[in-house]
Amino acid sequence: MSKSEKTWQINSDNQAEYKSLFDFIINLAKNQTESLIVFLNGNLGAGKTTFTKLFINYLNQSQKPLIINSPTFGKVHEYKIQNKNFYHLDLYREIPSAEELEEIFLDLNSNYICLEWASKLTEKPEYNYLISALAKRIINLNFTVLSAEKRLIIL
Repeated sequence: MSKSEKTWQINSDNQAEYKSLFDFIINLAKNQTESLIVFLNGNLGAGKTTFTKLFINYLNQSQKPLIINSPTFGKVHEYKIQNKNFYHLDLYREIPSAEELEEIFLDLNSNYICLEWASKLTEKPEYNYLISALAKRIINLNFTVLSAEKRLIIL
């Protein structure tokens, strides 16, 4: 394991077990003046949407959890959390244009942007300039299914 690689073994749907991962990501974002972009990668059912649902509600800290749906059939979902925008994109079916992504990535009123299936973006050369320009704001999370209840998440 490299010095910068961190791993979490988590029971899916258990927000308490995600807490150290969420706190780690929030701590990274504190050192940023712009939004943090979280690339989520893994096979179908690996926990990318579950992570995003739990993370949004962890940040929201409301008594009433927000209803979070996968944006697979809509390009992007936007949530208001503490007067900030939280963007959730799923690139499984369609990748927005570089211009659309740039608009989202450069939203000054955003704290977090989660992209499911981000590997599809990195496979396309036309997005290389955007990824390079934003590299300091991007963290990669890779999800692996260990069992029906357990996930391995590598940052």
